[in-house]
Amino acid sequence: MKYMATYDWMESTRNTAEWMGATARAMASYPAAALTLNPVIPLIAAWGEVAERSFGRMIAKPDWGIRSIVGPTGQDHLVDVVNVVEKPFGNLIHFNVHRRAPMARKILVVAPMSGHYATLLRSTVTSLLPDCDVYVTDWHNARDIPVSMGILIDNSGSMRVRRVRVEAAALAFARASNPLDEVFVVNFADTPHLDVPFTADLQLLEDGVARMD
Repeated sequence: MKYMATYDWMESTRNTAEWMGATARAMASYPAAALTLNPVIPLIAAWGEVAERSFGRMIAKPDWGIRSIVGPTGQDHLVDVVNVVEKPFGNLIHFNVHRRAPMARKILVVAPMSGHYATLLRSTVTSLLPDCDVYVTDWHNARDIPVSMGILIDNSGSMRVRRVRVEAAALAFARASNPLDEVFVVNFADTPHLDVPFTADLQLLEDGVARMD
């Protein structure tokens, strides 16, 4: 519970800071505020925009935004981002530079696993590309990584009157999970029974949850 309370406190703080930034930006950007000619007003608007963006929850992954680089002869070379290795926890990406011979130096940039997207290393990659073949570890958001978990259903006599609510809660949990999550179902009373082995099939899970042993 203490960890949940800490998370709730941090989330409340983030929401409050995002709201304050959005409010400051909206009020300072109001057309009537420009009539005051006060230099503080644009500063408040800028602060509000930065605060709102900084504390806002990042939903979509930003684009790398590296379209081309300038070669040694001054010619532009188009750049593509290519997935070399794909894993559930992340990808290894390569910045493929068109019409350029393979470089002697190959650099692997290991992005920090601190909860930020690897695209924050955009300036580092841009500075390396003219002289190297660049690879980057592109970690996935931990919330999107499939997990393995189990649902245990108590079929003892004392739980019969609560069975409908238990089934509804278990199925709601399964439906709200990542579609790639693997789930097993065990129904038990005096002895446990594995009704559904690890599966991502929601229909099999529903059948397993509804089964009475």
